[in-house]
Amino acid sequence: MPDDPVTANPWEGNRWQRDTGRETAVDAERAGGVYGWAAAAGALQDAAPVGGTEDATSTQSPGDAYSGLIADWPRVPPLVARHVGGADFNEVYDYWYEHWRNPRRENDKLWCFDWAQYQLHVAKFRGTGDGRDPSTYFQLFVESDGGEGPILTTDVARTVEAVQYLKNRLQHGVPVLIGIRLANYPRDFNPDKTTNHYVVVVGMDVDAKGPYGATCYFSYYDYLYKSTLRFYLYSVPTLALYSTVDDTKRAVVQRRVSQVRYTVAE
Repeated sequence: MPDDPVTANPWEGNRWQRDTGRETAVDAERAGGVYGWAAAAGALQDAAPVGGTEDATSTQSPGDAYSGLIADWPRVPPLVARHVGGADFNEVYDYWYEHWRNPRRENDKLWCFDWAQYQLHVAKFRGTGDGRDPSTYFQLFVESDGGEGPILTTDVARTVEAVQYLKNRLQHGVPVLIGIRLANYPRDFNPDKTTNHYVVVVGMDVDAKGPYGATCYFSYYDYLYKSTLRFYLYSVPTLALYSTVDDTKRAVVQRRVSQVRYTVAE
């Protein structure tokens, strides 16, 4: 993969290898139920992040930002027909080994970032951004250690920019690589000490019966799931994108978008 001004090596900061801990976390998600940053009983707006607090870095009202973002929410069906998954391991590995394998790695295991990049590759795109330089991507929130649990610090203004970017790119036929915080798995694998999984947003739509009153969502592919998943946009307790397990289990799970990367043509 050629270098470019945006990033010399987007894989450098990601140390999250495929392992049993991640598989266990995803298996827990598949069991269903309400987890993570959603309330165990009641609506999402009554929830506070489990074990911590939410601190917005912007004076912009999440409610006002939310209203502006959903006012013109387009409907874009999945832009990538082929959903890359575990059955494609040999193909993904062979292409990765030949085109962008980093010989400085300690082993030859594929990481989630590699799977996401290959998902973009089948559509003739690739994600960019240097994990050590937040100016090269959108950082929606970070998680830090608090006295009685994690503190989630949301950048509302940057979240608005990220959602606008997603809407614009999808309307122009461009899928987007994003980073997420999977709460069941350790958080400190990337430079932001928050992101620990990568997936690809492929479309967007409106669901009148979405979870906790949400209606607008982005659809995405995760190589660990066969189904197309969704990130719904919420304005409470702050502006954020939370995921659902699948189209039948509408429960909010321990996934939240932490990064949105720029996408370019290969």
